[in-house]
Amino acid sequence: MKAVLPILAILAGPASAQESLPVLDLGRIEACFDAAPPESGLPACLGNAANACMEASSDGETTAGSANCVAAETGVWEALMNEEYRSTRSFLGDLDQDGAPAGARADALGSAQRTWLAFRDAECGLRYLRWQDGTIRSVIFASCMLDLTAERALALRDMRESSD
Repeated sequence: MKAVLPILAILAGPASAQESLPVLDLGRIEACFDAAPPESGLPACLGNAANACMEASSDGETTAGSANCVAAETGVWEALMNEEYRSTRSFLGDLDQDGAPAGARADALGSAQRTWLAFRDAECGLRYLRWQDGTIRSVIFASCMLDLTAERALALRDMRESSD
């Protein structure tokens, strides 16, 4: 629960800061996702939408503005990750019908995903706490969430592609 507090603080931010944020270029993020080669780590385009958000925002150069832009991009990657999770779980469920115990692979993915989410939140919470005396902690936390979420979205996609 403590790891959730930094997320809420970033997303809740001052209303004036949220109102000044431009809408992210969703196409840029989706193109980044689509262009990432299988099993190649984080794509170089990760964070480009957040950077554009920072450049276009009146407060984008501030710690709060930067963290809000990174958190906004993370939200899009989170949606991509959830979509990839559902697709991969369905894919594994179909494979389970071809010989594995009913639901074994799909259930294993569900367990792994829950554990991974707990790891991500704990890891990013740790990074936040390491910098608890500095305002940069919110940017470090947001960047951690972005990196780990994007990495997981791509890994979930790659599970299906490497099984073809």
